[in-house]
Amino acid sequence: MFDDVSAPRLNAGFIFHILPDESGSSAIWAAQRVPDDHVAVVANAFVIRQINVSDPTNFLFSRSVHETATAKG
Repeated sequence: MFDDVSAPRLNAGFIFHILPDESGSSAIWAAQRVPDDHVAVVANAFVIRQINVSDPTNFLFSRSVHETATAKG
């Protein structure tokens, strides 16, 4: 089972990262909006370093992201 990602504005661009969770049957994911006047280049590396949970316009993430991060230290 995977969480769905949706963006209310179709003209918004997001950087999206996904990893399998500990169970191997689901995923941990995060997405960060690229501002309208910016471009993003991602060369096979995770570039989202922090998630602002109070900013759902610019950050989307799976429900398990905090639990997994806490468990991993």
